[in-house]
Amino acid sequence: MDYENLIAIDIHTHAEVSCRNPFDNYGEEYDRAADKYFGSSNRPTIDETVAYYRERKIGLVMFTVDSESQMGRRRIPNEEIADAAKKNSDMMIAFGSIDPHKGKMGAREAQRLIEEDGIKGFTSTPICLTHADVGHITV
Repeated sequence: MDYENLIAIDIHTHAEVSCRNPFDNYGEEYDRAADKYFGSSNRPTIDETVAYYRERKIGLVMFTVDSESQMGRRRIPNEEIADAAKKNSDMMIAFGSIDPHKGKMGAREAQRLIEEDGIKGFTSTPICLTHADVGHITV
């Protein structure tokens, strides 16, 4: 990350919409709650988010929310976020998201993401927890 050319770094940026996969509309209730909270139903793609931050000279740490085991909603692939970070390494860092309910399969995925995709940290955000209960781990 090119810190000298950034004015700030947002260390908590959610990937909202995949550029590769169609939106998984399973979880309508969750989406309507998010619309109400944010005052909008417009969700930017990863590329749109990166462009927005780049225009403002703000760095970012981006991750998805893995809620597959609790909500049944497909997550945005960690690999997609890692690829975006590689293309924008001057201002973006990728964190992975793995629901801790995935157990050993999640641990195997984490190891692969570190070794093969350059993931720099992780967030474990099972949808049943509040943000106060969530932990972020940096590798």
